[in-house]
Amino acid sequence: MRKMLVVLISIVLAGTLVACAAPAPTATTPTTPTTPTTPTIPVTPTTAPTGEQPASSGQPVTWTMNWGYAPAMSADGAAGSPGGRFEQVLTEKSQGRFKLNIRETMVPREQELDFIARNNAQLGDMSITYVAGTYPVLDFGALPFRFTDIIEYENCMKDPAMIAIFDAVFRDAGLEYLSSLPSGNMKFIWGKKPMTTVADFANLKLRTTGAVATKAFQLLGAAPVSIPGPEMGDAMYRGVVDACVTTLDYGMEQGLDDFSTDISVWSVMPVISGAWTANAEAYDALPADLKWALDETAKEVSGQQYYAAGPEFVAFLTWVSSTSLALHYPDQAEVNKARDLTADTVNDWLTTAGPYGQEVIDISAKYIP
Repeated sequence: MRKMLVVLISIVLAGTLVACAAPAPTATTPTTPTTPTTPTIPVTPTTAPTGEQPASSGQPVTWTMNWGYAPAMSADGAAGSPGGRFEQVLTEKSQGRFKLNIRETMVPREQELDFIARNNAQLGDMSITYVAGTYPVLDFGALPFRFTDIIEYENCMKDPAMIAIFDAVFRDAGLEYLSSLPSGNMKFIWGKKPMTTVADFANLKLRTTGAVATKAFQLLGAAPVSIPGPEMGDAMYRGVVDACVTTLDYGMEQGLDDFSTDISVWSVMPVISGAWTANAEAYDALPADLKWALDETAKEVSGQQYYAAGPEFVAFLTWVSSTSLALHYPDQAEVNKARDLTADTVNDWLTTAGPYGQEVIDISAKYIP
């Protein structure tokens, strides 16, 4: 039954990605991204004033793309699939001259950044949380209780100053940052008991991911365990963990409903973020018209992914209501208690986030109610 629901929801979401296509964006000409040699960076957009699409160079290009979100068919994952929305839009904008050889999960997610930086693949849909240990400033979306939903995070990632920071950090790593992409609301704890109080976290063996979330759950008294997503179901079955933190869609895809009776909603890790990235040298070698095609494709598809995340969330909530799983929400007093207990996570993050850390906090604060 679950597999049938996955297929049905995937079809609905695929249709959503197509239906939400925005009007063709106005062309922009990228400028050289900021080099992160100093904490002072521009707060203006990193693209030149709007202009016409560059004249066709006539040059064909074929890139290898690592589909890092494979085989997920949710809003974040489906766009990067072979023949998916990203490839469709890029083909259209390049008039068929920018071709992609899309390969599924060429390396584990925590290795994707280095893999692309070394030009083993030229393009990827990367999950930022998996490289948060090396680049913690990029994973600010995982700071506890910072964002209420994915739309707040999207608005934050459109801020010109935030784009400039991501440009700089990724360039320093050998990548070209193209756009943000959503990886869902990470506020769902799948387990075998309701968790509505802070006391329920005591000594809980909890699957999580990323350095930021690990610190936060430790402060709540839990015993976080870092386990790859595809191993969550087996870890619960074998008793390696008592519960798993993940999104509704991924939990469903991994069959966590077979091992869970309850889903408790806590915004301890509100967002797991991602990015469309390219190898910097390969990007710089592109002719102007194909750079434009790639830039505009990433922006357009990113917007469609964020848009699709809304109906996707509703679809999976509807699915949960049709099962025996019970949803639980802590009351505001317990949320406030958890917020206070995890407040030091931000201070801890700031000690490792580097020169842009405080600026990221200040920028994101503008988009939090």
